[in-house]
Amino acid sequence: METYMISFLLVIVLHSALRITHVKGQSLRLQGSPPFAVRNETFLFTCSVTGSGFLKGGLSFQTVTGRSLNALCFVTAGTCREFSTLPRYTCECVSGQTRVFYLNITSVSTDDEGTWRCQYGAINSNTISLDVLYAPAITTVPTNKNVTENARPDIDCSSNITPGNPSTTRYRWTGPGEYSKDGAVLDRLVKRNQGGMYTCTATNTEGLSDTAQANINVQYAPVIADLPPNNNVIENASPDIDCSSNITPGNPSTTRFRWTGPGEYSKDGAVLDRLVKRNQGGMYTCSATNNAGLSDTAKVNINVQYAPTIVYVRPETNVTENASPDIDCGSNITPGNPSMTSYRRTGPGGYSKDGAALDNRLVNRNQGRMYTCTATNTAGLSDTAQANIDIQYRPERNVQKAFRPTITRQINDTAAMMATAAANPLPHFTWWSYDNGHLENIDDATDYTVFSSDLRTVLIVRIVHSRDYGTYVLRMNNSYGESILLYTLSQARSATGQSQPDRLGQVIGIGVGVSLPVVLVLVVIIVLMWRRNHQNSETVNEDQTETIEIQSQGHSTPNQDGAYASLDEHAPQDNVYEKLDMANTDQECSEPAGMVENETEYQNQLTKMKTTIYVHSCNNMAKKKVHTACQLILAEQHYEGGNERAELE
Repeated sequence: METYMISFLLVIVLHSALRITHVKGQSLRLQGSPPFAVRNETFLFTCSVTGSGFLKGGLSFQTVTGRSLNALCFVTAGTCREFSTLPRYTCECVSGQTRVFYLNITSVSTDDEGTWRCQYGAINSNTISLDVLYAPAITTVPTNKNVTENARPDIDCSSNITPGNPSTTRYRWTGPGEYSKDGAVLDRLVKRNQGGMYTCTATNTEGLSDTAQANINVQYAPVIADLPPNNNVIENASPDIDCSSNITPGNPSTTRFRWTGPGEYSKDGAVLDRLVKRNQGGMYTCSATNNAGLSDTAKVNINVQYAPTIVYVRPETNVTENASPDIDCGSNITPGNPSMTSYRRTGPGGYSKDGAALDNRLVNRNQGRMYTCTATNTAGLSDTAQANIDIQYRPERNVQKAFRPTITRQINDTAAMMATAAANPLPHFTWWSYDNGHLENIDDATDYTVFSSDLRTVLIVRIVHSRDYGTYVLRMNNSYGESILLYTLSQARSATGQSQPDRLGQVIGIGVGVSLPVVLVLVVIIVLMWRRNHQNSETVNEDQTETIEIQSQGHSTPNQDGAYASLDEHAPQDNVYEKLDMANTDQECSEPAGMVENETEYQNQLTKMKTTIYVHSCNNMAKKKVHTACQLILAEQHYEGGNERAELE
């Protein structure tokens, strides 16, 4: 206000002076260059004085607003010197001229917009309407903006702008990768490599513009790469799949992981470390998520593999010798995963064979004990089951043990007849004496003592009468059959007619003479001494030796149809077996009788051995007494030359 007041007073004073110095015929002309002013730029007015006469007094540049005058700069016309001015305004004579004056506005503002004139004395120049131009102003654009990959920033440059003069405005966005597009909105679908600084330019029709910049941060999810689509895992093991081992970080790079799967399984962490059971296989999903909430997922099918399960195999199986156990471990099995299963059977003696059924091995007595079936699927996972095979067979003489079927003794001596059986189940032993074509069952009596335990039996005979000499028969039987052993007790004579010394007989005689409990103890001593004495066979039982064994054929019951004869265990392996031909000789009994003739390769020792055996059997044997109609008769025995042992089976 003070400035305008001073200007007003100066106008009055100068007006008075100019009126004195005004020369008639002079005029003023005001011009502007350029025709418009631009805000914040420089603008120049010129005022030219025409007509003759000396210039004296002051010249002013004024703005006219209605009836108000506002003199902004004064210059002395005669000297061309600035008389009075306000900031931003300068007025003087144009260089080299005394009648042309200028007003220089150093920084045009919108206040300079309006009507201008110059005045010299009472003379006013023409008026010029000054239009001040200026650019639009972008007031607010976000400095930084996070944008998800393949989305638009959608920044509107026109939403926060102050229009310029002229007000009509156009917009253009420019950015990385030589991006340039007209329009107020940045609507580029940005990729991860298209982030960075983007510029908006707002320009009016006079080419005046303003710019604003926004940094676009393109955010994108991490990428899970190379995760196996399928994974085989053994039951109760962990897949141990690391979702972070093959990942391309996103933006931002900080990533968290989570595994989800069947049975509402959910666990944070990059590694799938669940101990999976067979019902927990299926599709598992790993999610990798960064701090922007952007995520990638990958799926893995977990195939839980487990062994087949052998549900049941009989733990104990009784099998008849030379028969098959017929055990099928594949008949009661729960398949594994994978379900395709192979089987292998192993057993004693290095036995090993593929197949589920143990149905083609004809087992002998040495092939019993534990057999194992292994069921294995194609993943190599297996289950095993064991079955104990108990091989059962009829009693036979144990050929590994010593056997002496012919014994010679004197009256009042004692003879021991022993046998060791090989049998399963344990045999029952029955001793008979053969007298005049009849078999008499032997019970413990004064002259006989029988000891039997498991597989061994001993018959002790105290020779009192001549009838104690002769043939004794041992029957060994179980549910699978029987065998018969024959013993011959004969009277021994020396060169002097005296009985031969027999340490075994003497010991047995002493044993029989004492009480029965003492005899039981002495039996053990007898057996030990018998084993030692057997090694010195030159002094004991040097008589002719013959072993005769008659056995039934069959498994569950004795075979009544026939018998077979063979040499004992020392005979050649290709010894010929000859079937006994049976002929019925007794109508009371259902069993036929027969005769065997066995000619062997031992002809240099045995020129002829012919034994005719009549076998009679009946159903009633329960009382250990053989029915009178049931006889075992040695009808004819004829031996010629050497010692020979024959075993009839």
